[in-house]
Amino acid sequence: MSIVITKSSPVLVGPSKKTTSPATHKTIKLSSIDKSLAYHPNTFLIVYDQPIHGRPSDTIKTALSQALDHYYPIAGRLMRDENDLGDLHILCTGEGVEFVAASAKCTLKSTNVLEPSLASNTLLKDLAVFYPIKTGYSNADPLMLFQVTEFVCGGFIIGVTINHVITDGVGFTQFIKAVAEYARGHKSPSVVPVRYQDSFPEISLLPGMGGGGFTPMDKDSIADLVYLDITIPSSLISCIKASDRSKPMTVFDVSAAVLWQCRTRTVMTNPDAPTMLIFPVDIRKHIDAKEGYYGNCLILQVAIATSATVANSDLKDIIKLIQDAKEKLPDLHNGSKDEEMMGVGEVSSTFRYDTTLLISNWRNLGVHEADFGGGKPARVIPYWEDLSRVKCVACVLCPPIKGESGANVISICVKKEHASGFLGELARTSESLGASL
Repeated sequence: MSIVITKSSPVLVGPSKKTTSPATHKTIKLSSIDKSLAYHPNTFLIVYDQPIHGRPSDTIKTALSQALDHYYPIAGRLMRDENDLGDLHILCTGEGVEFVAASAKCTLKSTNVLEPSLASNTLLKDLAVFYPIKTGYSNADPLMLFQVTEFVCGGFIIGVTINHVITDGVGFTQFIKAVAEYARGHKSPSVVPVRYQDSFPEISLLPGMGGGGFTPMDKDSIADLVYLDITIPSSLISCIKASDRSKPMTVFDVSAAVLWQCRTRTVMTNPDAPTMLIFPVDIRKHIDAKEGYYGNCLILQVAIATSATVANSDLKDIIKLIQDAKEKLPDLHNGSKDEEMMGVGEVSSTFRYDTTLLISNWRNLGVHEADFGGGKPARVIPYWEDLSRVKCVACVLCPPIKGESGANVISICVKKEHASGFLGELARTSESLGASL
């Protein structure tokens, strides 16, 4: 069945109290991490299977405007000093975020977005608004693009695309929860937002690398990537956790180890080549960020081993590599580098399809707790509209799907030619430990 999404013309939604908002054209400085992530898009699809009071698009549009009274930098625009050649900052113009109201003449269930397999679902691209592909980003573009799609059953999907310069996953969760609080009738957000903090040190997104970010993969490396929806069974996760109780393992530890090993076995070309698992780590508590800080506050940690080691080791040994990497944060205040991270700069210049995997953990962000009045989301889904903008092959560990067990993973980590091999490795791993994919 072909499902048609009807969209309204986009409008700009700004702060509701323009006369009492901070002075027009106030500037917000950006941290070194913010600048590293400028112009990089992130899209969240947040699925609600229960109705709320009133029409969702109207309720959420009003709540969004109210939340922007407190999160007014999100309603601003990027700007550079000195005729676009100087430092990047946010100008608080109050212009607003782009908002689209959309609808479909079908039930949410009929879209299959709640089914644990989205690989062939072509509807996803119509559930959000995206930045232009052909013309690229402009500093005049909104920092956030919002769409609310309503279904005849009362369910709805919120699609949000952000320019990563404005916030990270933790900050976005704080913001969307504030919007949800206003939708439920609150008079103010439960967390007072903070966007800039003078005390932050200069931090590289990937410590040990120098510079402001990491080198994107070339276009050949990201060509023909496929979108996979994977569930790592709870029975497999429990079995691996039970195999070694000397140190607690998280769902992320286990899932990352399984994905890294199965992918390495599938795409490995040189057993002696170093392979890297990269994952974001929230550093708010490590650099004394104020409560409510919603700017980018993360670094990318790296676990490194030879491809042969990752492909052939026991999973509990790979988990130890990941746990060690999580624990070895560099001295972020003094800018010193961990000795084991010193070689990352050399390895980073060889970021390639067969030796690099990024895994982001959305499972504990809290997006799945944002209640607009009808209960928590049934599912949270990442979406990549334009794979040519992807900097690294990736997996996202998502919050649980309502009514489903196991760890849900959305992946763009293998090319079409490797997809069946990768899924086969995941199935064999599960079967060998008595679980079933």
